[in-house]
Amino acid sequence: MLQDASLRVLLSTCALAPHGKYSSSHKGLNWTSLSEFATSSSQSLSQTPDVVTLAMMKAGCLELGDGTRIADEEERKALMKELRHFMERGILLPLSE
Repeated sequence: MLQDASLRVLLSTCALAPHGKYSSSHKGLNWTSLSEFATSSSQSLSQTPDVVTLAMMKAGCLELGDGTRIADEEERKALMKELRHFMERGILLPLSE
């Protein structure tokens, strides 16, 4: 995108950001332990899908991958519970700068 705008990329860095239990098994960019962030990382990460799924449900466009529509708050809460459980087990998000 930057190159398409005629800008030069002088330096770029990519890293995997661990969340949940992966914070205990993966080191930070400077090889420091991230284990103290195992709980807070998955909690803070779940805030974004919580807000997005609420807005999508209110707009009538929240669906599962198989096309099942989520139309009420109880169904959405069940989805978020499953998503939080998944994130607590650990995920790696690619980040770039």
